[in-house]
Amino acid sequence: MTKIAIMLAAASGLAITALPAPVSAQPASPLAQYKGFGHNERADEAQFKREQQARKNQVAQCMRDAGFKYVPKPEVDNPQRTRGAGLPDTFKDPNADYVAGLDDGRKREYNMTLYGVPDPNDPENLWDPRSATGGGCWGDAMRTYPGVYAARSALAEKYAEMQMAALEKPEFKQAEASFAACMTEKGFAVDAESRTISPGEGMEDSPSQKGVTMRALADCRNQARLGEARGKVIGDMEADFVRQNKAELDRHAARLAAQPAVN
Repeated sequence: MTKIAIMLAAASGLAITALPAPVSAQPASPLAQYKGFGHNERADEAQFKREQQARKNQVAQCMRDAGFKYVPKPEVDNPQRTRGAGLPDTFKDPNADYVAGLDDGRKREYNMTLYGVPDPNDPENLWDPRSATGGGCWGDAMRTYPGVYAARSALAEKYAEMQMAALEKPEFKQAEASFAACMTEKGFAVDAESRTISPGEGMEDSPSQKGVTMRALADCRNQARLGEARGKVIGDMEADFVRQNKAELDRHAARLAAQPAVN
């Protein structure tokens, strides 16, 4: 039987969240003024893609200026992962044949120019993206375009801790208990310890059951006012998060403002 997580983090398929996840539902949160934290997901994602392309363009120009042929690898949205001979062209390095034709000395120069290390496949000698220097053309591009998600990445552990702490807030736990009781009444099995629910006895694990499950989730979310409870808890905790990490967040905002415009 498929289990359904009652968690803040979204998942896919039937392993869906029982919580409405858009943090953008709390526009009053002070975290909304900082890009990359999901308060305007479409704008953040659009900027991320523009920054990604800008970095690629800079790397390509940097490599050409150094006397190398270089073609940026195209991006693929939700690619189907395959292996072997059936590997899609978009997964292949368009520079592989060119690099394979270089002698050892020239190949080392190529890698040093592109990555700042002699062998990018050597796990013991990789460039640290957090470094203020090095990294070759890619390092320069990363410093030029730090990226809309840079702060969220740097603060990922603290941000995750904040979200998990929200699960233990009394306001949320009360709403969660009401949600669980509602799902139990609808015939689902609820495991409070792991915060998961499963189809109850006699329920089919089928596409039609998925529709029943989705409707039950929606009904119980509304009945328990789970979204409101989550919004209040997350809003309050995001305010604390900003206060505790304001220096890093302000540096992030300044770096984004200073990077070249991406269109």
